[in-house]
Amino acid sequence: MPSPTSSPPVEADGSNQTTAGDNVDNPVYEEAQNVLSSGADLSALNHGFLAALQGEGSLMIDKPASFKHAEGICVITVMSSWEKARCMVVTEPPDVEPRMPTPTVNDLHNALRRAPNLEHAYFACVTQDTGRTRQWPGVMRIEAEQLKSLVIARTEVPLGGILDDLKVRRLSHLHVEYAAGSAHHLWADEANYYFFLQRAHLPRRGIFVLLSDVSDAWYRDGRAVDLGKLLKTAIRRPDSQWSIRTL
Repeated sequence: MPSPTSSPPVEADGSNQTTAGDNVDNPVYEEAQNVLSSGADLSALNHGFLAALQGEGSLMIDKPASFKHAEGICVITVMSSWEKARCMVVTEPPDVEPRMPTPTVNDLHNALRRAPNLEHAYFACVTQDTGRTRQWPGVMRIEAEQLKSLVIARTEVPLGGILDDLKVRRLSHLHVEYAAGSAHHLWADEANYYFFLQRAHLPRRGIFVLLSDVSDAWYRDGRAVDLGKLLKTAIRRPDSQWSIRTL
């Protein structure tokens, strides 16, 4: 876990320099930009995601039959194939029987990895996996070169393994919220976010929102602002117009 007063070292190779262009055709980025401009609560950003993403290629995972868990790995059983998926929305398990299994961090890794043409992904929650069978970290890279938007509305676990494996080129909107009592996971992920932004091929404009829960005042008051300043230094293309908000 990084020290509250330490900063991740900065590499000198300029590895995140890119010729990617401006953001185009990303309704989620535009919606997020509108929310930020209006001065609304940052947590409202993820609500606009669902409204902005409708149409061909959308894959809604919201029923118990959508997931089958075997050794902690998810398999989508809906008709649409992984290759056709352009937008994936994974909702929270309904409070009814039979309950939908809660998506795990392993499911998140597999879903991003197995849908090569995915442009937008929304996970309502991410929990700890079983640990019985793991395909990551350090085994399979996530080649998500079409991914424009990634929203994780609530995570109860650290996401460092995902960030280390994720390779993006068109990402212009990243929104992650940590669950109540999980700010220590955000603390542990700080360096992973830094190096992810540093090495990623990013377009000139983008929005990154990283939130701790309001109950974790120790992080919000003592660390969040400094983290935001630090993350801005990770994007080293000189024409960057990324907006980074941490709380």
